Amino acid sequence: MWRFLLSTKGRTARLPYALFMVSTSLIVFAISTLIVPMFRNLSLPTYGYALVLAGLPGLLLVWPAFALSVRRLKDMNAPTWPALFFLLPWLISVVFMAIPFVVPIVPESGTGVNPEYQQINSTIKIASQMGFWLGRRLITL
Repeated sequence: MWRFLLSTKGRTARLPYALFMVSTSLIVFAISTLIVPMFRNLSLPTYGYALVLAGLPGLLLVWPAFALSVRRLKDMNAPTWPALFFLLPWLISVVFMAIPFVVPIVPESGTGVNPEYQQINSTIKIASQMGFWLGRRLITL
C-alpha cells in the first residue's frame, strides 16, 4: 500500500490512477465546501488558522498524487517532467497556508485586515495565476 502511494518507480494503470485522483479530489472538495464554511463565524485570526488546518489533508495528498502521476506517465511511455507542473499549485497552496504565520492577518490596532497581508496575498494570487497559465501552455505543446 505504501509503495503504491509513495513510490515513483514502476507504472500505474488507468483505473487505479483515476480512482485515486477522483477520490482525493472529492475529499478535498468536501472539506472546502462543507467544513470550511463552518469556520466563517470565528474571529479573523482564528479563521485563518482554521483554514490552515482544513488544508492539511490536501497537503498530505500532494506526494501520493505526484507519484501516481509520474507512474501513469511512465505507463503511457511519456516523459515524466510534466508531472512537476502538477506540484506547482500545491506549492503555492503551502505558501498561502504559511502567510498567516509570517504576517498577521489583523494589524496591531486590531481593526480590519493588515494591508501588508493583503499585498502579499494578492501578489501570490497573481503569481499563481501566471504559473497556472504557463503550466497549461507548456503541457499543451
